[in-house]
Amino acid sequence: MVLLEKSNNNILAADLMVANEFYSSSIHCYYYSTFQLMSHIIFNLFNVDENQFRKKIKGKNSHNYLINHFRNDLIMGGQDIRVIGNDLRDLKQLRREADYTQKVITKSNSSSARHFSLKLNNEIKKMYKL
Repeated sequence: MVLLEKSNNNILAADLMVANEFYSSSIHCYYYSTFQLMSHIIFNLFNVDENQFRKKIKGKNSHNYLINHFRNDLIMGGQDIRVIGNDLRDLKQLRREADYTQKVITKSNSSSARHFSLKLNNEIKKMYKL
């Protein structure tokens, strides 16, 4: 349950950052809220051991691996991956811009990240009955 708690706390932290105009950092936290929620599901609902997970991703991008794992699970379950796919891609792109570019990150960018993160988290929780 630790990752689920961290996921919820990252939303709260991001909202505090927005209130203090730390828009880049807020996007980082919104993104990681969703990433931690997906990690929680992998470790707790799919019963993947953290050490096994680290071995599987060795030399790979852990974020892409996790996202692909979810896409594959949704496809196998007959779900429409577009439900989360587009928003996840957009949230990830915002996080890349906020963390790794010189682009000025605005309140609008942060609001978009919040929207994507909350929508994704709600959809993922609904899909996996959390």
